[in-house]
Amino acid sequence: MTRAFLSLLFALGLVTALPATALAATPLENHVLSRDAYATFSSTEGRLSTSVLVASSRALYMPAHGAGGGVVHQGVTSVEIIVEEAPAEVTAAAAGGGGGGGTLLADWYGQVMVPLHAPASMARATVTAVVPMVDEVSGDQADAVVNLVWLATGPAQRHPVHLHHRYPGIVILNTNSNDTLREAVASGTVMLNGVNWTPDTAESLLSTTRFHCRQIGHGHMGSDWGLCF
Repeated sequence: MTRAFLSLLFALGLVTALPATALAATPLENHVLSRDAYATFSSTEGRLSTSVLVASSRALYMPAHGAGGGVVHQGVTSVEIIVEEAPAEVTAAAAGGGGGGGTLLADWYGQVMVPLHAPASMARATVTAVVPMVDEVSGDQADAVVNLVWLATGPAQRHPVHLHHRYPGIVILNTNSNDTLREAVASGTVMLNGVNWTPDTAESLLSTTRFHCRQIGHGHMGSDWGLCF
């Protein structure tokens, strides 16, 4: 199954309304600072099409001053390699704007706790990692050796977002996010079973995220129930 490397899903769910009694609990806060790089390499040879998706990040999670807890560092690199074969009739129809369908021949996926290396400017980024992979079609296992470099090709574009959620008698949630995106080009190698699956450069993306969350719970919503993750 194809995984969406380039998406982040944030969902807040309140199932049951609770009575608005008792005083507000001690606020919960946290801060997140992450640097991320994404690349998608695509190629077609005859009826075979190949897509290689790589995502790498380095993140710092820290509670607000006085909130307790310690700083957590985390780095993750993920790789997916998808190979599909188009039917002969689809290949012929593609020239006339038709097409569709195909057979999934391989879907290799793996991730490892190896961080991205990038300066604060995100003008470039690198990752070197050995990623254990599993083909979800055949069940085969092998290591992918990743050596990629991202070079920014465009200016930084900032996207600040502030959200305020107030659920009377339950919780108040304030979030501030300041994302920076830079267009980039990625190059290097992703070697699997003796084959370099990324022979060409790819359009890609570099990003940084600065995120702050402050939660004030009421009554039953205290320090044991947190939306600020």
